[in-house]
Amino acid sequence: MDDRKRPWCATTRNYEADHKWRYCGTAAVGGSSESSPCIFPFIYKGKTYHSCTAVDDQMGRPWCATTPNYDKDQLRRFCLSEGESRP
Repeated sequence: MDDRKRPWCATTRNYEADHKWRYCGTAAVGGSSESSPCIFPFIYKGKTYHSCTAVDDQMGRPWCATTPNYDKDQLRRFCLSEGESRP
């Protein structure tokens, strides 16, 4: 696919201010917040993650938080692969 036509997602809450983004994965669906972009870094069980992780997913699926603090908000989406992060 031509990169100019690939969908992209902001990886922070304010793209206009920080211009942080990545290409969206069409297979990255599901989770409690599937339509929201991953937010990196995020906190899970007191640990800071800078990419998607499969930690504690019963099916071993990689996921990311869609807010900076998963411990507080409990919102996530699934990723294409473990280690996926912003470009």
